[in-house]
Amino acid sequence: MSERQEKIAFLYPTLIQEGTAASGVHQPTLILYHIDFSKLYSFYITAGLLFFDEHMYETSADVFYDGQSVLKVDKNEKSTMDVPLYGIPIPNQLALISSMFMRGVALEKPGIYTFVL
Repeated sequence: MSERQEKIAFLYPTLIQEGTAASGVHQPTLILYHIDFSKLYSFYITAGLLFFDEHMYETSADVFYDGQSVLKVDKNEKSTMDVPLYGIPIPNQLALISSMFMRGVALEKPGIYTFVL
């Protein structure tokens, strides 16, 4: 018997560059090249999620480097979310892929940045 769950199945960033589609499912950006460390960057955060359909949900995202947030905008600022794919795997449960817009990310030095939802 299938059991209902709330879960983040996967999460990945996509650097928004010239030619990046405004909606849909985006390709992950796992390695960044030619970054200007003095600029702020925008990303799409794509996540696969399992939700209960009878609850309301609110999401927030952040980016960390060495345990410190590198998001240089008001974290309470409203943003946009696109849901290009969804389904109902079992009654009262939603499985979906969402794409959230995030701006103001300071990539200040080389290393590993952690995106959190």
